[in-house]
Amino acid sequence: MPKPFVVLPSSRGIAARVQFSLGAFRRPVLRVGEALRLFLVLVAAPFALACRGGSDPASITAKELLERLGTENAPIVLDVRTPVEYASGHVPGAYNLEDRMVPYRIEELKRLADREIVVYCEVGPRARWVEGYLRQNGFTKVRHLVGDFSGWRRNGFPVE
Repeated sequence: MPKPFVVLPSSRGIAARVQFSLGAFRRPVLRVGEALRLFLVLVAAPFALACRGGSDPASITAKELLERLGTENAPIVLDVRTPVEYASGHVPGAYNLEDRMVPYRIEELKRLADREIVVYCEVGPRARWVEGYLRQNGFTKVRHLVGDFSGWRRNGFPVE
């Protein structure tokens, strides 16, 4: 198992090196700037994308979706959580396709490329990834459920 990184302040752009008496194993050293960039890419950026509000035209609020469910212009609702998460409750009428399976099922999904599709997961990152992947593959009417399923549940909307 790899050891965690040791982050040390850099001096003139060169990270200070630390010697540990752990035999052949030494911990990699990151400069502070590298650690900050790594944090922004892996933690902050996906969180910021997941928390974007309803002003995005590619998003739909839970209330707006609820009003459209059961009507003739209802969108296809795609739950990209795991089957276990889906079984514990989901938006009424939602189809379950786990995010990691989307690339393998893209040819089947292309039959729906001209339909409006609302994508959600529990809190956002998986749905944002699927949304982007679908757009790269020619889907033009993909929308993200604002607040995802956690927001849907928090607002007390119906769950199947």
